[in-house]
Amino acid sequence: MLKRSEKNALYCISNFKSKKLLIIDQISQRKVKTIELPVYPFNIVQDNENIYVSSISGSIAIINKESYEYEVFNVENNGCIAIDKKYKRIYISNVSEVYVYDLILKKRIAIVKGFGIVDNLKIDDSKEKIFIIDILKRKLSIYDLKNIKKIDEIKNIGTKSSDIQLCEDKIYISNRGGIDKSSGNITCISQDNKKIKTIDMVINSSITKLILKNDILYALNLGLNRIELINIKSNTLERNINIKNPMNMILANNKIVAVGKSGRNKTTLTFHDINTDEIENIELNEEYGIPNNLILLEKYNESSIVNIDVNEVALEKIENKLQGIEIKEYIETIKIKNILVEMPKQYIYPVTVENIIFNMGYIVKGSEIIENINNIIKIKFKLRLPYKIVVQDKLGKVNTVRKFVEVRKTIEVDSICDKSCSDIKIRMVTKNLKLEKIQVIKDIITFSLSFNIKLRFIIDGCYENIINIKNQLHKLE
Repeated sequence: MLKRSEKNALYCISNFKSKKLLIIDQISQRKVKTIELPVYPFNIVQDNENIYVSSISGSIAIINKESYEYEVFNVENNGCIAIDKKYKRIYISNVSEVYVYDLILKKRIAIVKGFGIVDNLKIDDSKEKIFIIDILKRKLSIYDLKNIKKIDEIKNIGTKSSDIQLCEDKIYISNRGGIDKSSGNITCISQDNKKIKTIDMVINSSITKLILKNDILYALNLGLNRIELINIKSNTLERNINIKNPMNMILANNKIVAVGKSGRNKTTLTFHDINTDEIENIELNEEYGIPNNLILLEKYNESSIVNIDVNEVALEKIENKLQGIEIKEYIETIKIKNILVEMPKQYIYPVTVENIIFNMGYIVKGSEIIENINNIIKIKFKLRLPYKIVVQDKLGKVNTVRKFVEVRKTIEVDSICDKSCSDIKIRMVTKNLKLEKIQVIKDIITFSLSFNIKLRFIIDGCYENIINIKNQLHKLE
């Protein structure tokens, strides 16, 4: 079993309604394994040996990280679970009670009663406490992990509270809000005197998840489809990151990773690098179901992670077919700063950026000039990268603006042969696109981006062979 590092980070996403767990590789940004379950996965927690998946259908799946085989533990629950790694226990909410099971003895050792509706369980390993949110009675109960005795209780914590973020002297609680459109906010509780303060958010906010890092509180705002960045020193909003239909987020490798659902009904991941402030969005080809939760796998068995993607297998066959044919590759990272996009005048300002979606880049037909002189290939071309910006105006109307970025490139590489230019074909792909510094100033949207281009220089009949094999691939999909 391998210790997880940034190099081989894997994310596990519960896909509610599809009965699947998706394992996503951060580097390749692709699904590398699907675990099909007999339950509808909701929340996910883990220890060193297992992944525990709750389900509102009355059972919990326990997946072994070594073999990825699972067993089903039949216990009534509402999806709220937490793992106590020190005392080897699992806490399970059944709405009005919390069951405590010993993972070694495999039996229930306690029942904590007296709740209305338990909606979140949060364990503080360092202080050996468990925090329990009751959204019906609007209270926070604190218990000792060792003896499962109540330590404290704090009332009037907010409306439909959903998540807890702990720091040395404060407890932050996210509130989804209710009928009052301003009740979606954040509660701040002093751990010393239990005094309560409220961090107000804009109207129609619904805060569902909190992460604290470097004096910045990241608040997932489901109501406004974005992540709010709040300075806890001044309790002021610094800025926000727009995400389409955000469902959950975690902190992993100094990145805020959020899972959501795109307008095309596909699972999306948004990565925000805390150190560089870069933002990257990827879309997964997982259309069915609803992504609900995600974790970064702390340990896993690499040999059990198998990429069964049909295209990957077929591409290996392509490489085998091309043995003995001379091919040259060229890879470059392109960075473009301060791209300006002017919005149409008919929009009702101000506007909010919902999403920026890029298509695959291409070489503009007729723009390429190829020279092959003295063992050097020189190519000039126009690279075009189409994209669309989805915005919401002041009245809530969603509009789409289609644009493209165009770059003139001149590239020189060592010649792969002495063929004439007419025999050289060029194939290009764009990947690893990263967006950063998205800003809206009146009717102007600005952003910067970087992406990789990969050029393949193909000689004689290779190009036709690849096209034929690609056509066969499309029939398999």
